[in-house]
Amino acid sequence: MLMGLFLAAVPLMRYRVFAEVDARVRKDIGEELEFFEALRAGTLPLPERSAEDDPFGVLPRSRELTFNPNPRTSQELKGLMDAFLAKRIPEDDTFLIAVVEGQVYKSSPRALPQGLQPGQAILTELKLIGRDQAGEIDVPKGSRGEKLGDILYKTTPIWAADGTGQGTGDRPLGSLIIVHSTAGEREEALEALHQVTQVLSVLTLVGLGLGWLLSGRLLAPLRTLANTAQRVSESDLSQRLSVEGGGELADLAKTFNEMMGRLDLAFQNQRQLLNDAGHELRTPITIIRGHLELMESDPQEVEETRTLLLDELDRMGRLVNELILLAKSERPDFLHWETFELSTWLTELFAKVQALGDRRWQLSLDDGSLGGGGKIRGDRQRLTEALLNLADNAVRHTQPDDTITLGAVLEPQRLRLWVRDTGEGIAQADQDRIFERFCRGGKQRRSEGSGLGLAIVKAIAESHGGLVALESQLGQGSTFTLVLPLGAGMAHGF
Repeated sequence: MLMGLFLAAVPLMRYRVFAEVDARVRKDIGEELEFFEALRAGTLPLPERSAEDDPFGVLPRSRELTFNPNPRTSQELKGLMDAFLAKRIPEDDTFLIAVVEGQVYKSSPRALPQGLQPGQAILTELKLIGRDQAGEIDVPKGSRGEKLGDILYKTTPIWAADGTGQGTGDRPLGSLIIVHSTAGEREEALEALHQVTQVLSVLTLVGLGLGWLLSGRLLAPLRTLANTAQRVSESDLSQRLSVEGGGELADLAKTFNEMMGRLDLAFQNQRQLLNDAGHELRTPITIIRGHLELMESDPQEVEETRTLLLDELDRMGRLVNELILLAKSERPDFLHWETFELSTWLTELFAKVQALGDRRWQLSLDDGSLGGGGKIRGDRQRLTEALLNLADNAVRHTQPDDTITLGAVLEPQRLRLWVRDTGEGIAQADQDRIFERFCRGGKQRRSEGSGLGLAIVKAIAESHGGLVALESQLGQGSTFTLVLPLGAGMAHGF
């Protein structure tokens, strides 16, 4: 496209160059005519005599007026033309031709080109013009001879003057013809334009080559991005772009990698959800089917089977709800933010957890948290759900004579909420995987919980920009702590 625009601009440049040449030539012709009119008006100084005119130095230095500016005869016209041609040296390719009585009298320069010689059609045509006229003659290629090119001319007739200096008669005594041949200047202009075109062509080709190489380097990351995107499929989301340097392309690569990471995590969660749901729902479905197949018509057996089936259906309902809750935890609208007083909320929560089991319950708050100014911002319902899950987990791993403590510390940059028990504790090998979905301790029976409680606690903590910490020893109990950030600039408004 760039080369096409350049080629289209060449004729325009040629036209502009020729127009500039013609304008300058017409200006030169006008200056010659102005000089001639000034000479006739007597506003120019007379030419001085040279040493060649007066070798002995006996004549006056300044010439006397030897011509009549308003000639009445052919002889006086010749004197006027002699004075004019003596004072003017025309520009190159400009010819001053004096015509007297229809014949070429003199010219400057004296040697005229072949096309302007007396008897040639061009000069004959110009001599016959009996009025002030400017124009251009297109010289055919076959008659150019010395390469006159197109002729620009100006003719000025000179009439015989009466006593008052006014011209009279039907025919002029003669005329001044100013002719300029455009061949030389146009050839020079074309040569210059040709050289400029060559230089610009080379520069354009070099620029196109450099542009192609540069664009290849600049677009290489985009091609890599396109190829990587084509290799991405639902079964393989591990493709990543290499991030090199800085700038917009590096930012694009980082954004692409982050997007692929989120997609990969979403698909992993989806597959895990389907696998977990299928695995966990298979057992209650099998139990329900088996009891329905073996159920007799005995009223007592029907009632026992009905109670068992309802219990399994309730467990399936809880499992589905917990799976839905975990799926929602990845969404931005998972939390509903509000500001509430910490001590009031913990007091209400402590009353709720005591109904989970017959244990020795304790509430531990520092002085700052118990004060009226201890307010936090978060999702009150989700945090309540997280601590209830931790308390329920503590009940299932303790005995009636064990102690379960609910505590909180409000620090300048974070809030720590914990549930501590004196129960059986968790083995070190299980502590690394206890927050995974459907993971249970070694002694945990399948019927006791769905295995999603701690996974839900972790999801709620991470949604608030925090984490869950675990400290536990076998035979000494466990402490689960939610560490949540506070203050301006913290995640999710804390």
